[in-house]
Amino acid sequence: MILTYTNNAGQSLTMAAPDGMADTPYYVTGLEGAHGLEMDMNAVEQYPMDGSAFIGSRAKPREITISGIIWGKHKARDRVAMLELMRPKETGMLTATRDLWQLAARSGPVSAESRRDSYRFVRRIPCVIERAPYFARASGDRFTLTLYCAAPYWEDASGATDVEMSQWLAAFEFPLEIPGGWLEEPLWKRNDGIGFEFGTRAANVITNVVNPGDMPCGFVVDMFATGHVVNPAIVNVATGQRMGFSLTMESGDVLEISTIFAQKYATLTNADGERRNAFKDMTPNFTFFTLASGNNPLLVECGDGDLYTESTVRFRPMYLGL
Repeated sequence: MILTYTNNAGQSLTMAAPDGMADTPYYVTGLEGAHGLEMDMNAVEQYPMDGSAFIGSRAKPREITISGIIWGKHKARDRVAMLELMRPKETGMLTATRDLWQLAARSGPVSAESRRDSYRFVRRIPCVIERAPYFARASGDRFTLTLYCAAPYWEDASGATDVEMSQWLAAFEFPLEIPGGWLEEPLWKRNDGIGFEFGTRAANVITNVVNPGDMPCGFVVDMFATGHVVNPAIVNVATGQRMGFSLTMESGDVLEISTIFAQKYATLTNADGERRNAFKDMTPNFTFFTLASGNNPLLVECGDGDLYTESTVRFRPMYLGL
């Protein structure tokens, strides 16, 4: 596994775990806090009830402690480089990369096919330096540092998952027969309205969005209008939760909604690129919902113009550990 810390200036420092392979003088000998979570339990007690009544729980912030050693001929230089890059009071990002074929390679040769088919993940977590690198020896070869992660979940850093919610139905099959005379003159010269239909848009199609992560996660949905659309909404069919808007969209308009924690917004951008806040257009029963782990049947519906919306859902799965 490879650990990479990136500060808010874009500077990175790479550390290799025992099962990782990287060209770096920094090697990880201990990693604590990267797996599992500590929960804060909320319960009420009442006399003369035995025990307590469970109300709920929340995940506490995560603290990750990394211990390691500096190898090579330039320990003093690499020590200074680590201190300069890992500055306290600045936000950063810790990224973990693991190729499972590397684990297999320790027990024998691994073929190119095995490498291509191996399981690989890249996960990241926002963090702040809680304890800057501490060097146990004057020679500076062994270090310990602690990262404070206010948001405790790891997110998929390999790229956002995109799910198209629009569906087209094929209008032809093989053997294919095209009506005679249809191609005798260009369509732009014809005004009889006759043409060959390759497919049709399906309205009110339920799309199953699968969240492979361990925890619910927020998402961003883009609703593109290709015609006149009235009162667009996206509905979670399983829970009944609904994000609806009392507005009208014309061809070229884009409605963008984010349900990501601490990054919620709703904007409407017209064909000229002018963007405005769409919060005032939310319906009374509007609910910012998230994608549960597993299946999420979603439906895009409109008061009018179902066939003139094309929607895409984007999200990053969240994980409990590495």
